[in-house]
Amino acid sequence: MKHTNVAIFVPHVGCTHRCSFCNQVKISGTAHSVTANTVRTAIEKAIGSKGYNQKDAEIAFFGGSF
Repeated sequence: MKHTNVAIFVPHVGCTHRCSFCNQVKISGTAHSVTANTVRTAIEKAIGSKGYNQKDAEIAFFGGSF
């Protein structure tokens, strides 16, 4: 079966600068903080999509800064 990855993008909100190499808002396309409702909606959308594989699914949080 195909691996399912539910991706949640968390932009770095701790820094007020928007450097070209770490502008997480621009990179992730997400300007708002992630909430429990955001995660729930992403999971529900994934479950309802074609090819969703519950057995090999995982939630992955991306974003932040190095």
